[in-house]
Parts: sequence; C-alpha cells; structure tokens
Amino acid sequence: MLSRRLAIRAAIGSLALGSGAFVFDAGNPAFAGPPGHGGGGGFGAGDWINFGIGAANAINRAQQQEQYQQQQQYPQYQQPQYVPQPVAPQVNVIPEKKVEPVKNAVPLKDKILPLRKREAKCYLYGLSDNIGKARDTADAAWKDHKKVIGDQIAKSLAKAGADEATLKAVTELLKNGDFEKAREQVDGLKLSKEAQDVFVNRLDASQRIDQQMADLQKRMEDELVWKETQKSLESIAAAITQLSQQAAVNPRTPPRMDRVVTGIGELANLLIIRDILVEAANTNGPTRFTPINGAQIPRGIVRVIYDPDLPVGTGLLVNETTMIAGSGGRGELQTGIASAAEALGLPVAPGVPVADLGKDENPPKGGILITNPEDNSGTIKYVLASAHSYELKNGYRQLLPGDQKWLIEFDRGGSYGSARYTLAEGIYDFKVGNKGWDMVSRPLKAVIDNSDGVDDFHYVQDNERKVVKAGESLTIENKSPVVISFDRGGEAASRKLLNKSGTYKVAVNIESNRYDLFAPVEPEKQPKVEAVAGSGD
Repeated sequence: MLSRRLAIRAAIGSLALGSGAFVFDAGNPAFAGPPGHGGGGGFGAGDWINFGIGAANAINRAQQQEQYQQQQQYPQYQQPQYVPQPVAPQVNVIPEKKVEPVKNAVPLKDKILPLRKREAKCYLYGLSDNIGKARDTADAAWKDHKKVIGDQIAKSLAKAGADEATLKAVTELLKNGDFEKAREQVDGLKLSKEAQDVFVNRLDASQRIDQQMADLQKRMEDELVWKETQKSLESIAAAITQLSQQAAVNPRTPPRMDRVVTGIGELANLLIIRDILVEAANTNGPTRFTPINGAQIPRGIVRVIYDPDLPVGTGLLVNETTMIAGSGGRGELQTGIASAAEALGLPVAPGVPVADLGKDENPPKGGILITNPEDNSGTIKYVLASAHSYELKNGYRQLLPGDQKWLIEFDRGGSYGSARYTLAEGIYDFKVGNKGWDMVSRPLKAVIDNSDGVDDFHYVQDNERKVVKAGESLTIENKSPVVISFDRGGEAASRKLLNKSGTYKVAVNIESNRYDLFAPVEPEKQPKVEAVAGSGD
C-alpha cells in the first residue's frame, strides 16, 4: 500500500498550477519535463494529456504489482474454480398416439324425405282403391264363413235329433245366410235345454256379425267417416272374439274366422292410414327441400305404408309415427308395422346391443378375465395371491392385469376338496360339474358380422383401425378379451368389451337409429363393482 502511495505522489506531487500552464521543477531529475520541451519548460494542453496518460499507466502498474505481492503472500484467498458434476438425462416415455375410429355412415341419413301435400293427395287417390278391395275381401271372407257355419249347425241339429222337415227348412235358411229366421225354427225344436241354448247362442252371435258387416258396407258406400267406421270395426271385432271364445269351449261351434279377422284388420289399418293422409293433404306441410334431422326419423316400431312404386331403401316421412317405404315393385300398396331401419332394408337384430363400457372402465390389454356365468345360479368364493378373498356372484366378472401370473385357490364344494391354479393371460369361467366347482379356459373367437350391411363398418382395436366391408365378416381370435371402439354414426365413439365367443351382428339400433353391435344371446349382466371382497380379506 505504501509503494502505491509513493508512486501516486511521484506522478502528481511536483505539479504546480500556474496561470493556465503547469511548471516543472527543473532541478529535480525525476521530472525532466515532457518530450520536446527540455527540462523544466512549460507545455500545452496536448502535452498535458500525454503526461496524464503516462501517470495513469504508472498507477496501474503499481496496483498490479501490489496485487501480485498479495497473491504470493496469501495464496489461500484464491477463488476456487467450480466444475459441475455430469447429469444423465432422465428416461422419457413416448406417449402412444390415440387413434380415433373412422366415422361410420349414419344409417337413415338421406334415405327419408318429407311427404309433400300433393303427394299425400296422390296416395289418398291410390288408397281408395285399396280400401275398396279390402272391404270386398272381408265381405267375401264372411260370406264364405257363413256357409261353413250353416253346414256345421245343420249337421249338429241332425245329430241332436231334429225332425227332417225342420232340419230341411233350417238348412235352406242357413244357406241363404238368414240367421234370424233359422233361429226361430230352432226355437220350435224339441231339444234339451242345453243343446237348444248352444244353437241359439251360436246363431245369435253369427246374426250380430252378419248385421254389422252389412252396416259397414252401407256406411262405406254412403260416406266414409272414419270415426263411425271405426266403431263398426270395433263392434265386429268384439263379436268375432265372442264367437271364438265359444269355439274354444264347445267344439261343435264354427271354426275360427281367420280370413275374416285378417280382412277386417287390413281394412281398419287402411282406414287409419287414410285418416293420416287426409290430415297431411289438408295441411301446409314441408317442401322437398325441407331438411329432416335425425330426431324426426321415427324410432322403435312405427306404422309403415309400403309403396311398390318407390325403390327399396327410400322413404317418405308422414309424421312422427308413420312413414312410407319403397317395396321396389313387389306387391301392392299395403300397410304394416316395422322399424324405420327395417322398412328401408337396413340390417336389424333381435335383443339389445352389447353394453357400453363406462368412462372409468379401462380393462387392461392382454388381461385376465374371471367370470361366473349366470347359468351357474350360485356365488363362488376364492382367494387370489394367497392374500385377497373375493365372492363372485353368478353373472358377474373380475378383470385382472395380465402382466403377471395370479394364483387362485377355491373350495370345490361338498367333499371334493380344494383347487389351486396359476392364471396367465386369458379368459377363465367357473363351472359346476360332477366334482363341484372348477375353472375352464376359454379363448376368444368373436365374429364381427356385417354380411347384411349396406355400409362398411369401421372400428379400432389395440389402437389400430380396422374395417369390415359391407356384405362381409371378420374374425377376432385372442387369448384374452378385447376392447373395440367405433363411431355410431355421427355420435361419440362407443367402447365394447368382447369377452364371449360368438357372432356379433352389426345392425341398426331401432331406439337410436344408429349402428351398434348385437350379441347372439342375451348380454351378461355387468355390475359396476366387478367383484365383492369377502370377509377373509
């Protein structure tokens, strides 16, 4: 520190501030003056700058000298150099890219158009002929049946002991369908009260139907008023039911009037359709460009008018419960009941679809499925990994991850002892046999059947897109259950667990008018809680 101070003083101590100039001490050899000016002479601003730079350099050299001496004297104060330790990168997991199923076709989209007002009038015109034919068919069926009734009553009277004259008169009256006068003749016969009551009741019931059929014909010829005609048809149906009940009690009564019933039913159906079309023709309904959304298409079983002039697969929407479907030239204009999908030639299946998996249900891939089939009609108790006790009711299941083997132990029941198995990936069913409870392995062989389909069926299995072409089938074979997901046709993807071998039908769910998957048998009851822990856990 002292040497630095001396250096600073040596640099600036002899400087004297004169009148605008610095003067050096010429007698001091340490300050010989700036270059070019000789000893002790004055100098200007430029020389002063050069001199100042030299003084500053001298100061810096003094500081560096002092710092070096300190470092040499106190080496323990040197700042240590930091060297970072090497760090290995952590292992990253490559996320699996979720594959979304390809959109399936909306089954009924663009296949149904709204019925226009003028079309309703055209159908009314064509329907009038069908109503006339149905009326004549029902009337002819009744006339034929009257002859059957007359022949049967005449034969029964002969067996009951009626005299020939009366029997001949009654037979002639029955041939002409005059039940009222025939009844008067039967009243005069000397028969047992029981036999006479049977004949009288039979003739009275036949007379009521005959009169009602005549009234129906007259009403339809005069003026077709649906409400009045409906009453007539209901009365005829009630009379036919009464006569059928008598036939069930007494074998001598006339046979069932199937043809008459069919004719009356067809006539009633046509009259209902006529009433609907009259309303459509008298209402300012939609145009051909009026869009039909999915909610408007009838669901479930509806009334269908089959039109041979329309191609199969096309239809007209009359209202929320009635539609017209093309029959492609087959038959005549007729009515019936069906689902909208079935009427349009789309595949339908009996029963209910395979149950959807819940949002929180994520069965492990390649897992282990333990089931207690419903036909076992009992609960099975077992222990897993020698530590966890469970009870599995019939119709229930339990899913286990398949990345390890599981030890299962259970009592066979009775005196058959216990069983002990090691389960790997696969499907295992409890069964009850000749030696009590046991387990059987059941590999999965599921057939996705789209043989009746008109659209390709797309689905995803194991994060891979697959397709079953229209008119074809595809078989899935696997040790363990598989989960497939598919688009219903404009809705969120549906996930199904296929854990049973068999044929799964691709068909339209008539309650939603969307594609779904149907199993050939009643689906298993799937509980929210798959296994119930036992008390020994």
